[in-house]
Amino acid sequence: MVKNKEGGNRSKKFGRKFLQTKGSGVFRFAQEDGEIYACVEKMLGNGMCHILTQDNKKGLLHIRNKFRGRGKRDNTVKMGTFVLAGERHFETVKAGKLVNFDLLEV
Repeated sequence: MVKNKEGGNRSKKFGRKFLQTKGSGVFRFAQEDGEIYACVEKMLGNGMCHILTQDNKKGLLHIRNKFRGRGKRDNTVKMGTFVLAGERHFETVKAGKLVNFDLLEV
């Protein structure tokens, strides 16, 4: 058995058995209607944040489970991060509310 030189109870999550093959490393560009680039303006909690889109409109970004938990390590979302967001075109927006977006790429 290998000696634990790094130590700590959280060192196991950095083990080789959890490595996943990365994608091609090429940034995904907006290809379809409803995909837009945005900048994270404010973190809210519960997997949500406020974003500022290209055309200076505010929106509410929902961080999907793919980018949370173990997948958060290489996809950190914080203030000032540029993201690719997809608009929820199937939802109706009430007056005085923000448009909902889903996180597609960090």
